[in-house]
Amino acid sequence: MIKIRCSSLPSVSDCCRMAVANSQRDIITEAGFSLSERRTGIYSLIGTAVHKGNEKILREKILTGILPQYQFSLDSAMSEFSDKLKDSEDIIFDDTTVNQSHAEKQIKTLTAAYYRDIAPKIKFPDGCNPDDHLEVSLTATIDGCEVTGHPDVISESSILDTKSGKTIRPYHAQLGMYANILMSMRNWKPKFLITNYLPRVMVDKPYPGTKTDGYDVDFSMNESWYLTKQLIRDIKNFQQCGNPAVFTANPNTSLCNPKYCTAYGTKFCKYHIV
Repeated sequence: MIKIRCSSLPSVSDCCRMAVANSQRDIITEAGFSLSERRTGIYSLIGTAVHKGNEKILREKILTGILPQYQFSLDSAMSEFSDKLKDSEDIIFDDTTVNQSHAEKQIKTLTAAYYRDIAPKIKFPDGCNPDDHLEVSLTATIDGCEVTGHPDVISESSILDTKSGKTIRPYHAQLGMYANILMSMRNWKPKFLITNYLPRVMVDKPYPGTKTDGYDVDFSMNESWYLTKQLIRDIKNFQQCGNPAVFTANPNTSLCNPKYCTAYGTKFCKYHIV
């Protein structure tokens, strides 16, 4: 069965061929194409650690009604980072995070920003179960394919997702599909779709602060639905014909490089083969 993750949908709009290469590896290789191995970027480990720290304090907030001390979040984030670091053999550092020490400092900055600016404002229904509101596993079947997602937070009125990259991107498709699946699973439509952006900046730069963006709910749900349906048609078409041109490529995207795309420089995408 074809499986699609909601988190992959924003990349589909940017470069569908890259998104499919990164998220549908088995389907591509079964058609006879080779893809490069995707190495783990330090940005990914930082994001995972920060998410863990945020989830920990929100869980306590739901259970006790009180936001715990900040150290509770930091300890959880650092423990997660340490575990993931041990499990990752080849980490790619970058100009923003040049080594492990800088990564740890950035985790402290990002968890502190979330604790200060975001966590106190999130409201949950009285007496709710944390498992119904934090990192909820969402699943829907669309045209015979499994579409899954794990929104960070489902609050009293909103779906909220935390982003911690160097730059913010449009996330209408990801959040909109979360909303579509929640409608089918719970018959509940959020009033708001929100990203909480925690920018990852170099440790010697002043922190610019958090940024909260809202997305039009109906527009996002509609866009994500038809984007997903088109992606499913493209994948099924590729399974029949084996032609990579089925997936629209965007060689002008800033992500068109071997760091982000496993199709870069391969026969699946020949834009950079002379």
